[in-house]
Amino acid sequence: MTDVEHNAISIVGPDKKSRTLIRSTALRWPEGIAMGPDGWVYVTDSALSELVLRSRESIDAEGPFSLFRFRPNQTTASFR
Repeated sequence: MTDVEHNAISIVGPDKKSRTLIRSTALRWPEGIAMGPDGWVYVTDSALSELVLRSRESIDAEGPFSLFRFRPNQTTASFR
């Protein structure tokens, strides 16, 4: 699940406890998650919080919006 407040992606385990898979200031508003057949987790980021009530020019200046990926099984996940 996305954790917008903490710039993170988290998972809830069988014990019903949440744990952080990855956290990064690069995640401005993570919103979509997909598991690829190659073992990567893909995350879309719209930076929505930075765009609300902004002009079109300002929105264009903040883009492009991002697509991140990481491998959840690594000891220390990092974006690519």
